[in-house]
Amino acid sequence: MPFTQNQNVTFVYQPQAALGAIINANGTSPIAIYIGGANGSKVAGSIIASSTDTASRDVLVGVNVGGNATLGSAITGGTSITFGAVAVPAGAGQSGAVPPVNLMPTIMPIDSDGEQYLFLPAAAFLFLQMVVAIASGKQLSYYVPAIGDF
Repeated sequence: MPFTQNQNVTFVYQPQAALGAIINANGTSPIAIYIGGANGSKVAGSIIASSTDTASRDVLVGVNVGGNATLGSAITGGTSITFGAVAVPAGAGQSGAVPPVNLMPTIMPIDSDGEQYLFLPAAAFLFLQMVVAIASGKQLSYYVPAIGDF
């Protein structure tokens, strides 16, 4: 059966955002920070991170398809791909001296608005994963302000 291309422009149906924190108890497991909407999602612009840790930490950003998780929990199973590690300096976003960090991988394409983006398939997980666990009593906070479900 031949594929019929969509002749209509597809716009975001439901604006979304993601907000949460990774703590020591999460260890180095991939943590689900967003789940793709029923018709997929677009994550655009930035994944903002700040840290109360006293040491710099590397964070992996990736997508998992077919795994199991709830938001803020570890993903089990499925197939994952990471787009690289981003260093989050000690105390990032806690003072004017060390700003928050954008975790959006620089290898992502740029849309017509000049923003980096990634498409998230339906029910796929956008995840963050600490390379080394965050220190006890500290956290890495994240905010993804521009997610659109189709």
